[in-house]
Amino acid sequence: MWLFERVKKRPYLAVATTFFLGAVSCFIVPVVTTVSIVSIVITAGICIVVGLSLGGCLGWLVEKINSNRPVPVSEVDLVFQKQEEEKHNLSQPVPSVFENEVKKLDGVSTSLIQKAFSSEEDYTSILASYLDHNDAGNLTQTSITLYRSFISSSQGKAGLKLLQHAVCGEEKEINAFVKDRSPQQLQFLLFTFETTITHYSGQQIKGNFIRILLGAEDTDMIRMIQPVLIRACGSEKAAQAELKRQYDAQFSKESKEAEAKKAAADSAALHKMIQAIHNAEDKDCEDLLVQVDDSKDTENTAVGLARAQFRAHWNEKTKAVITSGKHSNAEPLAKAFNQYDANYHAFGNHWNSPKNKLVWRQVIGWIERYVSTCIAQALRQGDFYIVNNGEQLRRSLQFRFSPSYSDFSLSSDGLRLGYDYAVFGRWPRPSGMFWVRELFGPFFTTYVQKKQRDGELICTVSANSGQRQVVAP
Repeated sequence: MWLFERVKKRPYLAVATTFFLGAVSCFIVPVVTTVSIVSIVITAGICIVVGLSLGGCLGWLVEKINSNRPVPVSEVDLVFQKQEEEKHNLSQPVPSVFENEVKKLDGVSTSLIQKAFSSEEDYTSILASYLDHNDAGNLTQTSITLYRSFISSSQGKAGLKLLQHAVCGEEKEINAFVKDRSPQQLQFLLFTFETTITHYSGQQIKGNFIRILLGAEDTDMIRMIQPVLIRACGSEKAAQAELKRQYDAQFSKESKEAEAKKAAADSAALHKMIQAIHNAEDKDCEDLLVQVDDSKDTENTAVGLARAQFRAHWNEKTKAVITSGKHSNAEPLAKAFNQYDANYHAFGNHWNSPKNKLVWRQVIGWIERYVSTCIAQALRQGDFYIVNNGEQLRRSLQFRFSPSYSDFSLSSDGLRLGYDYAVFGRWPRPSGMFWVRELFGPFFTTYVQKKQRDGELICTVSANSGQRQVVAP
């Protein structure tokens, strides 16, 4: 069987050996014996058997020699072969890139491959040195392996740092970061490089620098960065066209339809929670103000169960990566402020009543956990002062009346936003001997509507119109 398999793989060796033995027999047989039919048949049988045997042995020998010989493949062919494999299976990261292939190249010049893969420097940075910033960034979108390597390179680290500043609303840091960059670098950092960044709230946001700002509705930052956009694109007209293109990509028709569904679900969750508080007893509300964490004990009442469901609805927002549309719709928060105003008298007619405190701390405060950073900064500064007094956003999470306190306070240490307090930066207005209670809803609603108008107009007006300097904190 072994002999048959070798002959089957290389039959030409067996045929050649048999014919060779037959030719030799033509000269030997007449000398050794008398030529007859019997001698010819016997000689032919011997030649076939011996020829097949020798052919099988030669086939095994050839196979053995080939198995020890290095594969004649060039370095360039190896790289492109690996890229073709990755295109068919992008979801499978390749551990230790090309490590197995390099080990197999015994006898082949591997200087380029050793330089790229045996050192601490990743091979993407070597490839990137021959590409411009945009091409290098686009290359990373074709492969998970390329992407992971690029993130650890100097260009990737720079892009990642800028996106973190954008998500955190850090204007001063962004200004310093882009100040001395070349137009080519700015194009890459602002428009091409994209990755996933985690927000304070736990939401995962994916996009490039401009789309992250658009999704956060951070129109103040976009206005501030417009001179940099012009420098990156070469002209005001080109910058405006690029900004419009980024806006259309972030707010596509599909994303707007998805946002409408989310807004309807948010409104339904808010209405259900307010209705549960309306129907609850004051004692049940007091218990929830004390037992701020959800448990079986708190969920044995209708309002306690409603709170758990309300929180679960908003927590769902942290489970999916946001790639388009608004990162956090501010309209539900505006509606929550308006609900607080509308039910203020029915819920006890005092800020310290159990129902009003529950709405303030654990309804309004809970929604505030998920707002974009620029909205959180405006709430701490006081959107009243921005809308009515024309103040510019100070880009700080410091509380207006408690500047020593600056924290998103989502952790379990100390006071927690959405459990123990909510944010609205304005004291009640004094009037004679009394303090007049101000309505919260109208100011924040006006602020949200202004940001929405700005977001729609910012990509259609001249880059120089509305340009201003933002006061740093």
